[in-house]
Amino acid sequence: MVSVKERTVKGKKYLYVTATSSYKGRKKRFEKSLGRSDSDPKEIERKKEFYMELLELKSLLYRILMEAKETRFSYLPRFYALYLSMIRNLYSEYISSFYPSELEKYRASQRVRYVHHTTAMEGNTLSLQEAALVIEDGIAPKGKELREIHEVENFRMVLRYLKGYRGDITISLIRKIHSLVQNHIYDEQAGEFRRIAVGVVGSNFEPPPAIFVKDELEELIRWYRDNRDDLCPFELAGIFHYRFVQVHPFVDGNGRVARELMNFILERNGYPPLILEMKDREEYLKRLKMADEGDPHPFLEMLAVRMIVDYEDVIMSFQDKALKDLSNLREDELEELMELLIWFMDMMKDFHVSLPDEARRNIPSIRRFLEMVRALDLPQMKE
Repeated sequence: MVSVKERTVKGKKYLYVTATSSYKGRKKRFEKSLGRSDSDPKEIERKKEFYMELLELKSLLYRILMEAKETRFSYLPRFYALYLSMIRNLYSEYISSFYPSELEKYRASQRVRYVHHTTAMEGNTLSLQEAALVIEDGIAPKGKELREIHEVENFRMVLRYLKGYRGDITISLIRKIHSLVQNHIYDEQAGEFRRIAVGVVGSNFEPPPAIFVKDELEELIRWYRDNRDDLCPFELAGIFHYRFVQVHPFVDGNGRVARELMNFILERNGYPPLILEMKDREEYLKRLKMADEGDPHPFLEMLAVRMIVDYEDVIMSFQDKALKDLSNLREDELEELMELLIWFMDMMKDFHVSLPDEARRNIPSIRRFLEMVRALDLPQMKE
């Protein structure tokens, strides 16, 4: 929160811009003087506008750094804490800059991409454009099986239901999501736990016997509740996903429900939805198998990279905000802005000391960051 306050010092009144950054109850205050209250009003107004934006940005970046520094992963390398923290803290700021019509188009695009890809992973052949017709316009494309149209249409009901849902993850919620996913497809199985033994395609892992499904789900929900305040929400969501698939509570539709529950956890914790695309399918299944075999790290790292790559515009939005209208800044203002950016970049470099190979290969912004470090003449890191 940024505000302007007046103080009396030795009988004279001065104006100050103050900003407070808060993380887990701990507060950090930043402050800049605007000079005496009786100074030139135009000069005061100019300084106020500049410093309010500058300190608002600084308090946001400080919160990102504090969250990243205190994030404790069970599996992911520390590097990912910074970028996931940036997405979590900048996303709402990013979309708040959209005009209402732009925001609706952006959210509609996200909905369509998510529904298209999450159903395509299970064999649905509707194209992205055909899925958009079903989701946004209620039009069934010609030449497609009714089952495929229902698969896409059902997710419109899932998203609508969850938008109004205020509770947390329960057995009832899991069954409700599945019943909506399977509506008009396998009505007799919709929302019903399996009564037969099943296998996981491409894996030697055996899900628990049907008689233990409800107990296993209740244990998973207890684990989720016990860890939601301590475990990083991103890892919490990813681990819940693969453990849910291990239980395999339904005959069909487990992957779709797992991805929906993962995004439920992410969005409840301030992240945007994670969209796994059809091109990721082979790697996604391969890494789920590795998690089944006792190593969830590759699966969670794939999710982190996918999230970071998909929301690079969000990550870079703080820089775009800071560097807009540079030509209108005076020399002293430009120096203060660059000092802030260099401070943040210098803090960021600590997270890049040891770059995971997967991040180096797959995240374009890493290369841009290293170029910026060189351009700002910061101490070089190990590449």
